[in-house]
Amino acid sequence: MHTVLAFLKRYRIFTLVATTMIIAFAAQILGFQQTTNWLLVFVSAVALVQIVRDMIGTVREGGLGLDILALTAIVVGVLLQEYWAAVVIALMLTGGEALEDYAEQRATNELTDLLERAPKQAHLLGENGQTKDVRIETVKVGDFVLVKPGEVVPVDGKLTRGTTSIDESSLTGESLPIAKKRDDQVMSGAIMSKPLSQSKRSAPARTASTPRLLSW
Repeated sequence: MHTVLAFLKRYRIFTLVATTMIIAFAAQILGFQQTTNWLLVFVSAVALVQIVRDMIGTVREGGLGLDILALTAIVVGVLLQEYWAAVVIALMLTGGEALEDYAEQRATNELTDLLERAPKQAHLLGENGQTKDVRIETVKVGDFVLVKPGEVVPVDGKLTRGTTSIDESSLTGESLPIAKKRDDQVMSGAIMSKPLSQSKRSAPARTASTPRLLSW
């Protein structure tokens, strides 16, 4: 619910168009046709102002999108007194732009979060069982790495000891933790949710999951 309210508050033109359409529809059902027409003309004008502003910005950047087609369609709809058609076009345009911007912002935030969480060091296990913190770049294929609960998996590898659950939501979008057992593959960038686990590196740094995502 909070996400929906934040979305509506952020994209006010879309919210205004959608809300006005609902009010106009109710007014038409109640028989207030002139009020309905004025509401539809008003919200069409508001949408036109926003479209013109966006179109000017697009032209300044050297492009020319579909805004001019939507602008023409809304103007023609109003002139022909096809007010509902004009408002539906306005709703489609403002709604499409809002969803596109929202998806872009969400993807940017997730990638930024992934970048901030990307580990710089790994707990390298020596032959004597002692751990040593080293830079990820120095971990070679075949090395054993210890990953503690709550830590981000530093390198792609295979679980060699214990069982655990992995949070891969930032990598795959899967919201639920995934159970892992011995010999299962684990991806760098995932979060270790349960007890200490040991993994063996299975891929060099240049092909690890996190670096690949961040350089995409």
